[in-house]
Amino acid sequence: MPIKTYVPAGNKGSWSVVKIEVGADGEAPAGCGFESAPPGEYTALIHESRGIISCDSPVLVDDQMAVVEGAEGHIVVGGLGVGSVIDLLMHVEAVNHVTVVEVDPDVISLIAPAYMETWHGKHLQFECRDILALDGDAFELRPDRVWLDIWDKDRPETLSDRLEAITQWGQSCAWVKCSALDRVYRAAAEAMRNA
Repeated sequence: MPIKTYVPAGNKGSWSVVKIEVGADGEAPAGCGFESAPPGEYTALIHESRGIISCDSPVLVDDQMAVVEGAEGHIVVGGLGVGSVIDLLMHVEAVNHVTVVEVDPDVISLIAPAYMETWHGKHLQFECRDILALDGDAFELRPDRVWLDIWDKDRPETLSDRLEAITQWGQSCAWVKCSALDRVYRAAAEAMRNA
């Protein structure tokens, strides 16, 4: 499924959206899967002190296919990033509502307007809240799927946080997954073997 990122370049607070041109394999900045991205233009969300947080590289888009495949009903997305999962979900006929929960108001101000303009009239909303402080009762419409994509990096030390978030949300929604969980699990296992 082709991906379209509607967000223009810009800045808000400590955040920036930039367009990154990958000219050839190996000619990309480190992080966010750019190392293996084919030539082309990509969109990245960058924090002034934490670096690249999100992008629309093929690696991250592949991660998001876990929530898209078989999606139906109300999908709650924790973490906005550059919003590429929104476009993927809005093209799924069986999805009737998407709620994006993002803790940083500057990220919402920077990213959300492009998707609201593109998908006006569709059932899409953005909420500025902490997804880890919520459960299924926090929404007027009960979620059918919860997709958690709130961690900056795929570090092994985030494994327990990811599993705890899945357990927490699993009490109110039968389908809950975290992005990059397999990569984080492998990294944690490798770190334990090397310890």
